[in-house]
Amino acid sequence: MCDCDWYSRFEGKIVGAIHEFVIAKEWQGKGIGKKLLMTCLDFLEKCSDTIELWVGEKNFGAMKLYEKFGFVPVGKKGIWVRMVRRRQNL
Repeated sequence: MCDCDWYSRFEGKIVGAIHEFVIAKEWQGKGIGKKLLMTCLDFLEKCSDTIELWVGEKNFGAMKLYEKFGFVPVGKKGIWVRMVRRRQNL
């Protein structure tokens, strides 16, 4: 889900957010995640200069994908890593 009205207590403002981004195991590695992420980013960039998401600390494949699209890890809470993409960093 892509959300343009997410209040980030970490950023102290409304940001774009990606929630529950999941690709079924049998469909991973086929470019579907990349295509869906690009669609989310196209949508979210129209409403915010900052986009955040949380990913499991051991989900290295997802983190690698997010990093390819300009997300950087900026914090951690429990097993979750917070990643942010800021327009000025692209």
